[in-house]
Amino acid sequence: MNAALRRRSVTAICLAFSVWYMAVGVRGDEAQRDVDFYERKIRPLLSEHCYECHSRTAKRLEAELALDTRAGFLKGGENGPLLNAAKPDESLLLQVVGFDGDIQMPPSGKLRTDEIALLNEWVRRGAAMPEDGSVAVERQGIDFAAGKKFWSFQPLRRTPPPTSPNANGSPNPIDAYLQAAREKQGLTPSPSAEARTLIRRATFDLLGLPPTPEEVEAFDNEGSSQAYDRLLERLLASKHYGERWGRYWLDLARYADGNKTSLEVRGRAWLYRDWVVRAFNDDLPYDEFIRRQWAADQLADLPPSELAALGFLGVSPEYFKELKLSPTMIKAIVADEWEERIDALGRTYLGLSLACARCHDHKFDPIGTDDYYALAGILASTRLTDRYVVSESEAKAVRDAVQQVKTITEQIKKLQSAKPPKPEAKAEIDELQQRIKTIERATPHYDSAAAHGVDEAALYVLPDGPDRTKLEYKPGEALDLAIHIRGNPIKPGRVVPRRFLTVLSPTEPSAFTHGSGRLEFAQALVHDAAPLTARVIVNRIWAHHFGRGLVETVSDFGAQGERPSH
Repeated sequence: MNAALRRRSVTAICLAFSVWYMAVGVRGDEAQRDVDFYERKIRPLLSEHCYECHSRTAKRLEAELALDTRAGFLKGGENGPLLNAAKPDESLLLQVVGFDGDIQMPPSGKLRTDEIALLNEWVRRGAAMPEDGSVAVERQGIDFAAGKKFWSFQPLRRTPPPTSPNANGSPNPIDAYLQAAREKQGLTPSPSAEARTLIRRATFDLLGLPPTPEEVEAFDNEGSSQAYDRLLERLLASKHYGERWGRYWLDLARYADGNKTSLEVRGRAWLYRDWVVRAFNDDLPYDEFIRRQWAADQLADLPPSELAALGFLGVSPEYFKELKLSPTMIKAIVADEWEERIDALGRTYLGLSLACARCHDHKFDPIGTDDYYALAGILASTRLTDRYVVSESEAKAVRDAVQQVKTITEQIKKLQSAKPPKPEAKAEIDELQQRIKTIERATPHYDSAAAHGVDEAALYVLPDGPDRTKLEYKPGEALDLAIHIRGNPIKPGRVVPRRFLTVLSPTEPSAFTHGSGRLEFAQALVHDAAPLTARVIVNRIWAHHFGRGLVETVSDFGAQGERPSH
């Protein structure tokens, strides 16, 4: 390479280096200017309007959002990230200060136009902030490993009954426990009840009715060692047994013959009542009792009459929804309905106050807010509706008849509201009402086929004009819910998949994928949560038989409940 060429090469390299250096220097200067812009314009603005509630020096850090550190700003708060790098103009920060949405800050009033313009400019320039070495503080979560060690969540285990020379050879192991406890306290058993007392106790306990004089006399005169066993078998076989004990379950299910509702549901609540009574009288296993109440429509080889079991959810109270109000208010009402149902299922099956986790992690039990909304997603994907407890052909005939009656009823309403009234309106109305009666009489099962039940449909609360709302159900669709920040449905957080409770799952709970997840939830109740589910129902039966449960708080097996006496 000659000297001239070498000089040209060196010159080119130096020129390229100088261009690169200048570019880097310019970018560095721009970055510094952006940081200076933050320090001169943005930090004072935040300090004046935001730091009182959103800084490390705040008495209470609102919404888990700290704006006085780089890490806190980038992390965001319980409403999610403040900045959208891909679409800066859609950043949550700008929506909030622009009063463009449900969240409007600061609470003292909207910022001045020039202040909002400064925030917009800062975000568009990349929201530069100085490196301050801060680290975002994560909220301390629930220690589920420790939570699983609580007594009521422990696996069931068999323990041999104590032995005692004074147990009188009773074949019932419960007697051995009782005798061991008496001996520890230095007590002796009371004398055995005489026959007339025994039959009255057993009959009242199992049937809720007194024995007839003839039954008392016959039992007193029998004198057989097997008489008591035969008495119990006869009482358990009585139809009154299911009526007596089914009533306790119906109380837990919030059963009522009539259910005021804002929806058009024709279902007959008594079909669920009769199903519960029949289940007790038929000795339906408890795991199947649970499955059918949650997903009878998804279980194979069940007769249509078993759809009445869906009444556990089907008879749930519905709160009136005035659709002339805004979606914001209707969403709150719908969320209240979910809370009521989660509270009912939690206390009934698991003895846990799950609804306490709607606004925040449970204060005492290992139930997270994400657990709550995982279950709420099941309910958001489930619609309360009629379920016909007859064959499909008969159900179709009833549905067709109902539609005809609905059409005729609309015609009657138009005639009644006509202004001025037509002279012949009364005769037409009488004729239409007679047609309704004819359809009802001619349709088998018209008044008894529709049970309170549920089906698969996701609920959407949508605007329907200014300050108006419509409820839209999408059949066959399932819906995962976003966590409602502090229980407020207009402040959504991250989305939680439908699944079972973390503390009762043997491993990390898997998302439900079969429709709403009702069947998967029922399966989890009788498998993953089997120890707790079994303890709760056994304790309920014990409490109703003897007046006091082994755990006296029969619907609270959590940390705030009583501990078991045995």
